[in-house]
Amino acid sequence: MSDFYKDSNNESSFKLFNKRVLYKSKVLETNESSLVDFSFAEKALYGKVNREFVPITVSNRLAQLKGFRSSAEPQQNLQALSFVVDAFEAMAQQFKKAQQLGKISSNDTNLTNLKVYKSYVNDSIKYNDYQEKLTLSLKNNLNINNINNFDSFIKELLSTLTIVTRSYPLSMPAYIKSRRNSITNTGLAIEIADVPYDNDEQKISEFVNSKNWDFYVNACNSYGFMIDISAPWRLVADLDSIAMIGYASQYRLNTVNQILGINYKTTHISYFQQLPLQLLNLYNNLIPRHQIVSSECGAEVVQTEEYTLTSLTEKYSNNFFLDFYFNLRFSEEEKRFSDAEKNRIIKDCKELASAVNNQTALNTFERYINQPFDYRGSLSYLTKARRLREDK
Repeated sequence: MSDFYKDSNNESSFKLFNKRVLYKSKVLETNESSLVDFSFAEKALYGKVNREFVPITVSNRLAQLKGFRSSAEPQQNLQALSFVVDAFEAMAQQFKKAQQLGKISSNDTNLTNLKVYKSYVNDSIKYNDYQEKLTLSLKNNLNINNINNFDSFIKELLSTLTIVTRSYPLSMPAYIKSRRNSITNTGLAIEIADVPYDNDEQKISEFVNSKNWDFYVNACNSYGFMIDISAPWRLVADLDSIAMIGYASQYRLNTVNQILGINYKTTHISYFQQLPLQLLNLYNNLIPRHQIVSSECGAEVVQTEEYTLTSLTEKYSNNFFLDFYFNLRFSEEEKRFSDAEKNRIIKDCKELASAVNNQTALNTFERYINQPFDYRGSLSYLTKARRLREDK
């Protein structure tokens, strides 16, 4: 066990916290702008939200993806956005030249011959895999007693989700923003090593203390990459850098807005369209076909109601699913609203759906609740916390 840096998570919270502080201080001591903490404040949302902080994912239809030549495992067909691949391949070539000229050590396992071990995976695929864990969590927390139809199921589900949703968000938009969704799934990030994420001792010894570390940091800065200090083998395209925009411009993407607008799409519209099916699947997976239900006459065995997707959408209106979606999303976001505010927003958005359409209502709702004014770790959050302390 290391005295200074954690080599696993098998220590007390106090020790882990102190070792984490020491680790970050060591990595950041060079004060290079390319070293970034992607676990802090709005940086945790990088590549996961648009300029209005609404969750986004790579567009399967419009995004320009490209495979890596410098792949550790070519059979996996590792990909990222095309300009990100171009920037990395150019940087990998620079490392090869530096090695040949003797400017860097030739025997560094990770920082001599750069190879890609992990990159973009379709968010929908990862979300579908994640739902298995979510269903298991709900099975362990959902009180199924006296649930014999969809109405009682939805009521209990919303109540349970307020307990588990921070660890296991249900909706696709909340999952995209969460830490359960790796930044590599944004198409902007790649990993050049396959090492444990929880071993800070190894990060220091194999990366920060490497003879090639300074060359690596400078190269990343020159080619438009940020280095994730929590995983120094993870490179993230810096869309505000001149170098990265230069590579993007080869694909007629000259601004950040163009990169986000063409390569990404919001997730809430398609998710809402699939919401009835998701809820039906949860109902079928979590609620048994027969239940023991308490009544004034005692307990009795009743058959729970069965539904098809058609019968479900015929019985429950669009407003019913809008109600569920809006209340769900409120429970998933860090920003707190009073009950009066929630009711007003839901009422206004449902009226907007009736007057215009679902898309307009959902767009309005998501733009409103995703503003990170109180996002934990954000500047406004820290400022508010300081003022509260000063007022005591």
